[in-house]
Parts: sequence; structure tokens; C-alpha cells
Amino acid sequence: MSTKTNELAVIDPAPAEAPMSHFNNFMAMGLQAFQQVVPESSKPAPLRHVQTIVNLSNQWAARNANNSAISAGLLPHAMDADTWKELLAMQAAVLQRLQDQQKSWVAGVTSLAQDYAQIKQAKTMSKYAEQQFNLIAQFGQLVSAQATALMGLQENIQVDYGYWAAQKQQGAGQV
Repeated sequence: MSTKTNELAVIDPAPAEAPMSHFNNFMAMGLQAFQQVVPESSKPAPLRHVQTIVNLSNQWAARNANNSAISAGLLPHAMDADTWKELLAMQAAVLQRLQDQQKSWVAGVTSLAQDYAQIKQAKTMSKYAEQQFNLIAQFGQLVSAQATALMGLQENIQVDYGYWAAQKQQGAGQV
């Protein structure tokens, strides 16, 4: 009589970035399979939203990977003064946009604080709730505008840097 032992399969550990890429691949495969079976118009809204975030995340990751690869190709330009001037000009433009966003944030929060201080004493619960929720909505709009502006800036940085780096390499005959 032979005894059978249960052995676990040994799986090689994946690189640190693999869990997210495995998740994205899994989600993309599932969405592709679903797309083949279910027409776009009959997909439930949550699924369309998941599909959108997966697609946008994949685009973001692809831009980052592309910029990383292009950056490695810029090493021959590391001692070029023009390269550093151009990089500093890009950083100055980013800093200016961040300062503009900060000014917008401070102005928005200051305006909300002034509105809050000027709220009249409500005589009814419904009026009090209306005033408070109006301020909350304004704050939500302010946060939304700031988050959107920061994400837009981040995307612009990715695209602009990638274009600049590709042009820099192309000018040196490397692309």
C-alpha cells in the first residue's frame, strides 16, 4: 500500500509590480470576453465604469513605461547644458502651474470660509440644512476642480516629457 502525499506546487515569486499588472491583465481579459458576448449598449453602467478605469490605467502605465525607456536613452545627453536648461524650463512651468493651482485653492477656501461666516441664523431646520449642504457642495466642487487640475497636470507632464525626450533622441539620431 503506497501512501500519497499532498504537495503544494512551488510558484516563482513575481516582481513587485506584477500584482497590479496581473490584476490589470485579468480585468482586461475579462472585459474583452464580456465585450464579445454583450453589446456595448446593454452593459450595466458599473461595468462600463470599470472598463474605463482599466483602460485609463493601462494608458497611464504605458506612458510611464515609455517615458522610462526614453529616459534611459537620454543618458548620452546628461552632460549637455542645453538638456539641463530645457529640463529646468519644464520644471519651472510645472512649478508655475502648481502655484496657480495653490492660489486657486486658497481663494476657494477663503471664499468658503467667508460664506460660512456670513450664514444667517436659520429659523428652521430645513433652512439650516440647505445652507450647510450648499457649503458642502461648494467644497466638493472645489476639491473636484483641484483634483481634476492636478490629474490634468500630471498627464500633461507625462505627454510633454515623452514628446520632448523623443525629440531630443531623434535630434541625436537615436530614435
